[in-house]
Amino acid sequence: MRQSPKALIVFLSFCTFIFVLYCALLARWGLSWQPEQKQYGGSAVPGVSVIIPTYNDSHQLKALLEALQIQPPAEVIIVNDGSNHEHAQRLKKLAEKHALMLINNKGTGKKQALAAGIKAAGNDIIVQLDADVVPGESFINAIAAPFKDLDTKMVLGLVKREGSKNAWSKLAALDFLSLQFAGQALAQKGKAIMGSGAAMAYR
Repeated sequence: MRQSPKALIVFLSFCTFIFVLYCALLARWGLSWQPEQKQYGGSAVPGVSVIIPTYNDSHQLKALLEALQIQPPAEVIIVNDGSNHEHAQRLKKLAEKHALMLINNKGTGKKQALAAGIKAAGNDIIVQLDADVVPGESFINAIAAPFKDLDTKMVLGLVKREGSKNAWSKLAALDFLSLQFAGQALAQKGKAIMGSGAAMAYR
């Protein structure tokens, strides 16, 4: 059944309204979030263990691992959560190339994969990252420094998502960014009710 021009105009108007509202909320969250300005005593940041759970996405790890190579030394643990043979072999080669710890989990989900990584970690401070994110060059220092304060229990990170250049991927990246802004803005207002599990640290 063909839609009437009027119905099409209404639909497009509605879609435009939703998009503008979404952009307005993103801008509001972005403006309300300010980088942490607190200074922490001492020069050395606490040791951290970086845990990366992965399931059939070994092809996305290259950018993340290269970004971590220029960070301060940190223990990096990749948890293979039941990936197929091709990805499992690729993960093995990546672990050997970058001298990383590789744990082969049973494929029971991200929660269990993180638990396996935490159990194997050699540091009290855990930084969890998704396989498809790319941290900035000072990410490890920035996310670890607040833990010099022994009262700090969790820190939310800000990263970009690696992906293809098509329109859908760009929209997904925008949505991902908005979730990070929302979580950090709420945390700064003392209402830390949400946070992106793609990049956070805790002890």
